[in-house]
Amino acid sequence: MLLGWVERHWPLDLTSQRHVVLRGYISIALLIIGGFCFLSGPYQQVPISLWAMAALALVSGLYIWRGWQVARVTHVLLAICFALIYTICLHTGGLASPQILWLGIMPLPCLVLMGFKDTFVWVGITMTAIASLFALTWLGYLPQDFVFEPEHIDWALISLMCIAVNVFWVPLFYYVLNKQQLFSLRDRNEELENSRQALLQSEAYKDEFVAAVGHELRTPMNAILGFNDVLLDNMQLTPTERETVRLIRLSTDRLLKLVNQILDFSQLQAGRLQLHPVPVRISDALAQCQQTFGSAASDQVRLVTELDPAIPEWLSLDAQRVKEVLCHLLDNAFKFTTYGEVRLCITRQEAQLQFDVIDTGSGIPLELQEHIFKRFEHADQATLRQFGGTGLGLAISKQLVALFGGTMGLESTPAVGSRFWFRIPLVTCEAPALSAVLADAPDLSQQALRMLLVDDNPVNLQVARYMCQSIWPKAHIVEAASGERCLALLQSDPFDVVLMDMFMPIMSGPQTCQAIRQDLPAPLCHVPVIGLTASTHSQDRQLCLDAGMNEVLSKPMDKVRLAAIVNSQIYAAQAAQGGHVH
Repeated sequence: MLLGWVERHWPLDLTSQRHVVLRGYISIALLIIGGFCFLSGPYQQVPISLWAMAALALVSGLYIWRGWQVARVTHVLLAICFALIYTICLHTGGLASPQILWLGIMPLPCLVLMGFKDTFVWVGITMTAIASLFALTWLGYLPQDFVFEPEHIDWALISLMCIAVNVFWVPLFYYVLNKQQLFSLRDRNEELENSRQALLQSEAYKDEFVAAVGHELRTPMNAILGFNDVLLDNMQLTPTERETVRLIRLSTDRLLKLVNQILDFSQLQAGRLQLHPVPVRISDALAQCQQTFGSAASDQVRLVTELDPAIPEWLSLDAQRVKEVLCHLLDNAFKFTTYGEVRLCITRQEAQLQFDVIDTGSGIPLELQEHIFKRFEHADQATLRQFGGTGLGLAISKQLVALFGGTMGLESTPAVGSRFWFRIPLVTCEAPALSAVLADAPDLSQQALRMLLVDDNPVNLQVARYMCQSIWPKAHIVEAASGERCLALLQSDPFDVVLMDMFMPIMSGPQTCQAIRQDLPAPLCHVPVIGLTASTHSQDRQLCLDAGMNEVLSKPMDKVRLAAIVNSQIYAAQAAQGGHVH
């Protein structure tokens, strides 16, 4: 009952709790000292007790009316009580005095009011006092024996009862204080958990927003780049007009690069970007880099590539992410190199695969090298003004390398050049089952292919038609604006390949592909389906592959990659069925 009453009336904040304990300590001390002042007996020490009461009253006044701090009041009260108890022990038998028990419990209030550090100090003081009583007794200044007479009973009884009360109420307050702190901690943890969940929800909303904005940005860029190719390939343009179209293409490519960096950075920060290792030939990745940056080379700067023959032909890795890192490094190398060469070396270092991008450019001062991999950082403001950029490229590259379980670094000398390198684990694998077939895939550009384009966006359909028509001029291309229309067309006529958008109303691309695989009879259900998406989320790509799509292409589409994948998938499907292209 007492414990329940204390808990109900106990203040919640720590400062108020300490004031309650201190007031209780002052009240009990005054009651005990006052009681012994009016109790006659063999240990009567009225003068010293009255002085102690006066000192306690003075300190109480200073505490209440002058606003003395709890720490100061506590130390002064303990000093008064210590002086009183030690003096009584000196006059009532030293070590044999029953009052010596008070020295043992005297530091207890300090544990509640001040903490362990100050408590240990007062415990040391009391132990020193007890040792001094022992020394005085040993030297003969205090009596060595004590006889307990009947007149001592009253004092002993009251003293022991007061000690018991003090031993009880201090742990009681400490228990209540600790329990209140546990409740406060639990409430605080609940608040923190609620805040954490709110932050996670906010982060999810941010990721969804960034993904949606990225998708909406990449979709019109697909049209811009597609129609840009149409203008260059099919229109009779003057040199000035052709240069204008080229600048449009460069600006769009730059915007696309920026969007991809923002999307990658967002996924990396959220920990949602995952690697998808597949069997690849590192020589193919090297060839793609040569093709991509071949145009960046000039009479002043040339691109040199080296491939270590000790590297196995087939490796298991995410080639797209490796190429992304290499593109960041090569792009920076060409950007800062005005004369000389940019060298890409791929070597084997025991169980690791090492990539080196070496240039003869301007180099990076030593004091700036430690900042170069930080997000939104540039080597200096002059670099930012001259070349622009977000400063995300190297930060993204380093995080991608870390996903592989690798390391990344640089060596650079101003006015000499730089060497950026990264190492990733070398994981060998067997050649995929269709590798031989895909390697021998012929050029189908002059074949009369039957192609089905599925997209709810008419602009994207038109871009895809122009792009496919430019690659396969003899192809018969049919368009469908929905998944339902796609299924109806496949049931009526055979097609060599289906190019299908991922996001469509009513029936999405993955749902349509599942219906093709499950509901259509053979051989219609085996038609190659290639997904098209402006999303960069690995989950979306995996969703398409799990639905039965043969491959997934990102928008804006690259004509070279589109041609290679369509040709290889059609050839593989026809080879598996023992037939040939229509």
